[in-house]
Amino acid sequence: MIQFDDYHRTIVGYHGTRLSVAIDIVNRRRRFKYSRNRDDWLGHGVYFWEYAPQQAFWWAQRRARRQKWSEPIAILASMIRLGFCFDLLDPYNVKYLKTIHQEFVETQHALQRKVPQNANRFKYLDCAVFQYAYAAV
Repeated sequence: MIQFDDYHRTIVGYHGTRLSVAIDIVNRRRRFKYSRNRDDWLGHGVYFWEYAPQQAFWWAQRRARRQKWSEPIAILASMIRLGFCFDLLDPYNVKYLKTIHQEFVETQHALQRKVPQNANRFKYLDCAVFQYAYAAV
C-alpha cells in the first residue's frame, strides 16, 4: 500500500519557465500548467524543485534549447504547503515503488498490453508506474 504521510509543513519550490509565463502567473492571469505528457518522469502534475533554484534554472535552460524559446528564462519561487505526500526520500516508499512496478508489469501482461519502455530522456515507463500508483490510492 502506498504511504502518503501528512507532513504539515511548508517548503519553497522553484519552477523554471519562460518570462512571459512567469509574469502571467505572478499577476494571476494564468495558472501553472498541469503536465499530462506520457513521459512525465514522476507522473502528471506541476513540477517544482524543492529548495533548488539552480536546478529549476538548469531544467529551464534545457527546455528552452529544445523548444527554441525566443525569450528569457524566469524562475518562480512558490511557498508550498505540503499535505499528504509520497516522499521519495523515504526508503519504505522506494521499496514500495519496486512492488508497484512489478504489479503494473503483471497487470499489463494480464491485459495483454505492451509495457511502456523508457527511452533516454523519455520516461514512459516511469510515468505509467507513478500514474498506476496514484490510481491505487
